Amino acid sequence: MVAGVVAGSLGAMAPPPAASGRALPGGIEVVDHLDADRAAAVTALLSGLRAAGVPTVNDGHADALEDLRAGRDGAVACLVGADPLTAYGQLVRTPAGWEVAVVPTGAAAAADILAALAGAAAARGGGPMRWWVAGATGDSDRLAAAAGMTAERTLLQLRCPLPLPAGTAGSGPVPATRPFDPDRDVPGWLACNNRAFAGHPEQGGWDEATFARRRAASWFDPGDLLVAEEGGRIIGSCWTKLHPGPPVAGEIYVIGVDPSAQGRGLGRGLTVAGLAHLVDRGATEGLLYVDASNAAALALYASLGFVEHRRDRCYLMDVVGEDGQRATTARS
Repeated sequence: MVAGVVAGSLGAMAPPPAASGRALPGGIEVVDHLDADRAAAVTALLSGLRAAGVPTVNDGHADALEDLRAGRDGAVACLVGADPLTAYGQLVRTPAGWEVAVVPTGAAAAADILAALAGAAAARGGGPMRWWVAGATGDSDRLAAAAGMTAERTLLQLRCPLPLPAGTAGSGPVPATRPFDPDRDVPGWLACNNRAFAGHPEQGGWDEATFARRRAASWFDPGDLLVAEEGGRIIGSCWTKLHPGPPVAGEIYVIGVDPSAQGRGLGRGLTVAGLAHLVDRGATEGLLYVDASNAAALALYASLGFVEHRRDRCYLMDVVGEDGQRATTARS
């Protein structure tokens, strides 16, 4: 993980902060609740983009979509066009500040969406605002720079053919694992996860509500979350996710090892166990995400045959609140 460097601040480029339902120039509407018609339009846009193979929103933003439909606090939507909707933006409060999504990333209105959402963040006290772009390019770099944002982290999507060739897994131990049991494993899994990802901006600091929402996703299967125990305590896990094909891809969604069990090769063993499980589920390709600065993990995954497929990038700016003060939000 790369330590965050706050750079850039909300300046004159942002429009006045938008209240719920307020229309801005350029056909942009900013709302804090998605009624049935708006929600259907957003769903249609995202479904069409996914069908075309275009990245849309991550799991955190998918959760926030449900908040917007329910009118709960903590998220703001930005809609462009009508019948059909042509672009969508979303602002979500996170433990580390704010996170925005712009769909599609290359939308003609992307700069205006970023400005509108920065205005909404300013109206809500300001603070660090991050924008993750799947498949970052020079164009996204320039767009972010024009908005006053700087690159903070780069995440690599790695892929490999499955099953692993004979001998690729190495001679290290593959730990005994069992499927996650929702009735008894929630506290132990959360404790292990939060120790393994202490300080991580996306995966750390989970509570039961966060974990429950991820398990409520349509793709979740308890059998795809493998846990390893020692002395009756969860010391590691490999959470996998199946992506329907073709080809059928199996993702190492989250892999974590308790700090007390690190240094024993458990991470490699859990990865191998997870990939074997995905093969049993029909996957012919493995995929995972890793921070570009994590040299140890990159070396591990390269030894298993993973190669770079895509680069995602996180851009950061410091939004000044309407009162001129910066929010005292913890930064990762």
